[in-house]
Amino acid sequence: MNTGEVVRSFKDHTRAVEDIVFSDDGLHLFSASSDTTIKKWDLGTGNLVATLQGHLTSVYVLALSDGCLWSASADKTAQRWDLETNLPEDKTKLEHPDFVRSLAVFPNGGYVVTGGRDENVRIWDVASGECLKTLSGHFAEVSDIKIRGATIWTASLDGTIRTWPITEKDLKPNPDARTAITAAEAAPAEATKRRGNKKAVKMTEEEERELAELMGSDDDDM
Repeated sequence: MNTGEVVRSFKDHTRAVEDIVFSDDGLHLFSASSDTTIKKWDLGTGNLVATLQGHLTSVYVLALSDGCLWSASADKTAQRWDLETNLPEDKTKLEHPDFVRSLAVFPNGGYVVTGGRDENVRIWDVASGECLKTLSGHFAEVSDIKIRGATIWTASLDGTIRTWPITEKDLKPNPDARTAITAAEAAPAEATKRRGNKKAVKMTEEEERELAELMGSDDDDM
C-alpha cells in the first residue's frame, strides 16, 4: 500500500464487472459482469476457478447467504446457483416483468427480496419460488436493497430511501402478488413510458411533497 501499486488483478471478464462478493469461508471471490457470466476466483492465487453461465444478458448484483449464491440480471430473472455443479437451480429461477437491479436474502435464507426497473419490490419464498408480496411506492428503478431485522430498506433512482416493516402475514402465500406480476407482464411498456416521459408519472401527494423537498434542498445548495 505504501507504493500505491496494484497488488493483483483478476482478469477474464470481457465486459464491465457489475458486482463482487466474497465466499463465506473467505477463500473465494465471485464477480458478476455485463458479459452475462459470473466468475469464481481463488483469493490466494488470483486464478479463475470456474465460470458460471446461465443468464442471457448482464448480471447486475450478487448475494451470498449460508453458502448459497444468488444473482439478478437484465434477463428479468433472479437465480440461485448450485456451487457444487456451478449451474443455476431451475426451481429457484424467479421471473420478473423487467430488469432485476437489486437483491437481498433474509438471514435464514428462506426468503429473497428483489427490486427492478419496474419500480416494484418483491418478496419471494425460496422453497416454492412464489412471489409472496409486491411492494409498490417507488416511482423509479429500485437500485439497492438491504435487510435489517424485520425491515426491508430500499434505495431508488427516484431520490428516496424507503423502509418496509415486514410481518408474518407478508410471508404467507398471496395469489394477488402473482396477479400483480402477470398484469405487469401484459403491459411491460407502461413503466418504460413513465420513465421516458416525466409528465406521465402520476405521483401520490406524499411523493409530490418528497420531490418538492428534494428540489428545495437542491435550490438551497445552489
